[in-house]
Amino acid sequence: MLKGNVGKAFAGVCIAAAAMFGADNPFAGTWKLNPAKSKLEGTPFSRAQTLIRIEAQDDSMRVFVESTDATGLPVHIVYQATLDGTAATITGSRAADSIVLQRVDNHTINAKTMNNGKLVSSDKRVVSSDGKTMTITRTGTDEQGRAYTAVLVFDKQ
Repeated sequence: MLKGNVGKAFAGVCIAAAAMFGADNPFAGTWKLNPAKSKLEGTPFSRAQTLIRIEAQDDSMRVFVESTDATGLPVHIVYQATLDGTAATITGSRAADSIVLQRVDNHTINAKTMNNGKLVSSDKRVVSSDGKTMTITRTGTDEQGRAYTAVLVFDKQ
């Protein structure tokens, strides 16, 4: 155990490193759907404006999604999840009630959404090396039970 000023300095470095991860996390920020670059046909996603705001802290993310569904109804989804594969609750989604995030590396996260314990979608989320683009490649099942594959491309705002 470190004592005195050395211990305080070490603790300060650890806190600063954790804060820097949140600040430097390439997923953190506001992202806007780029429908022209996305593959949405045959999916439950609309081409309407979709914004995702991600707040990163330590090894977790708080995510806010504002959009419109394929029928024109507003969508407001919120969740806070750790990046260690632990399930977290989703609010505001008709399709899923929980999500699991698993960090692959600093620019890649795998995600799974479930509804009543049943897998709804799996995706790979990748932020480009320049931090300007996030691409979500998702396979899933819509509310009618039809399988789909979507590529959602977001530009950092």
